[in-house]
Amino acid sequence: WIVDELVPPLDAPENGFFFAGSCKQTPGSFCGLGCFNGYRLIDGDSFHECLANGTWTGRLPTCQSKERSAH
Repeated sequence: WIVDELVPPLDAPENGFFFAGSCKQTPGSFCGLGCFNGYRLIDGDSFHECLANGTWTGRLPTCQSKERSAH
């Protein structure tokens, strides 16, 4: 019999936030990440799922300043 494991907590990206204010660490839970006004999500995924094997799906994103990316 397999016991579901809690996944390690996700950290919101610098200049970012969790859509629900936090993320549950129980299998089957989904976590949404976004960036504050003036930043955009790059190099990762905005939604992650907590899996029964104790891992999260996807890659953690980065929040980049929109001003920095404008040329």
